Amino acid sequence: MFITTRLTTSYAQAILSRWRMHRLIGLLLAGALLTSFVMSALGDRTIPERPHALPPSPRPLVNRCAADPSGLAVPRDAWGKPLDYWHTCGTQIVDRDGRPVHITGIAWYGMELEGGAPQGLNVRSYQSILDTVKALGYNVVRIPFSSASIQPGHVPTNINYTLNPDLRGLTSLQVLDRIVDACHQRGLKVILDHHRISPASPPPLWHDDRYSTAQWIADWQDLAARYLGDDTVVAVDLQNEPYGATWGTGDPQTDWRLAATEAGDATLEVNPYLLVFLQGIGTYNNQEYWWGGELRGVATAPVHLRLPGRLVYSPHEYGPSVYPQRWFFTPDYPSDLPGIWREHWEFIVERGIAPVVVGEFGSPDYDYGVDGTWQRVFLSYLAEHQIGFVAWALNPDAPDTGGVFTKDWKAVNTARQAIFAPYLGRGLSSHA
Repeated sequence: MFITTRLTTSYAQAILSRWRMHRLIGLLLAGALLTSFVMSALGDRTIPERPHALPPSPRPLVNRCAADPSGLAVPRDAWGKPLDYWHTCGTQIVDRDGRPVHITGIAWYGMELEGGAPQGLNVRSYQSILDTVKALGYNVVRIPFSSASIQPGHVPTNINYTLNPDLRGLTSLQVLDRIVDACHQRGLKVILDHHRISPASPPPLWHDDRYSTAQWIADWQDLAARYLGDDTVVAVDLQNEPYGATWGTGDPQTDWRLAATEAGDATLEVNPYLLVFLQGIGTYNNQEYWWGGELRGVATAPVHLRLPGRLVYSPHEYGPSVYPQRWFFTPDYPSDLPGIWREHWEFIVERGIAPVVVGEFGSPDYDYGVDGTWQRVFLSYLAEHQIGFVAWALNPDAPDTGGVFTKDWKAVNTARQAIFAPYLGRGLSSHA
């Protein structure tokens, strides 16, 4: 349309210039010729009322994943700026604009233990630790905590206040606040992980004789309220490795599917923008697997939260340094590994059920032996299937996996980083 109009205009101007006619009859003649030419060029199409107007620009294609499937509007902060919470779209996690988010995270443990705060604060400042996390290319920090550490008045220990002066006099929760703020300043996101009930030992379930399901849910609601409106905290990992649980049995004391649904829904009632990470169990149909890694029950009894677009399955997977599973020593190792992973949790992505982010994995071996080979193959598998991960751990004294730092927390474990580096560095999108 635009080219035809330009040709028509040039044609009319040529006529007027040629005859130098400024009288009315000349204008009428030019108009008649112009109309004749346009009608001939356009046939039966209607001549637009404004022949010199450009056609409207086509509307940009809208990312189909940008819309939150829950139907909720994008939340805004006190200044009206839209917050960047995440939601799911099919088997992807996406940001508020529908752009895929690939999680390459690291766990920083210690708040679930006797100290009541992430470890390493006795030898470094939390800001410098997080500077290293950012520089290495991790984009999410998973912070385990215990029920005890998030109670009012719980005071952390083993913090060097000369190195961390702004943490002096703070409770464990207030220390967590400072760490969340520091993550925000560096463009890092946070996953909160209910790791233990007390610092003593990993529980088989989310409750025990002294800590009820109701208290567990209430604690999650309190945390959801505490960080409501802070899009640094994007997800809650409801319970670490409930290895004594069942799946789909209907028993309210042991059925992890029932408990996770109840807790997830209750947490989202307080903050409906959070992602809910859901680990697996340990045994299914009398077959044992990694604690937190067994998700075969999802095939017949998936979790359905009231709010769509919030659920992420988060299995744990380990190598022979944690336990010498039989499949590490078969004649077809390591080619047997993908089939095992597919059977227990990757099918969730393959069938389009929900996103999967591996919530824990790691190995202290970086050579090409059995354990080092497992870790290399696993990282490659996750990349091939576009599955995010949170590695265990930042801490150097993680006994079965090693960590990001050397034993003194002052340098980076370069052998480990060399294996992880090709899979890191995908920074999260930033918004103005």
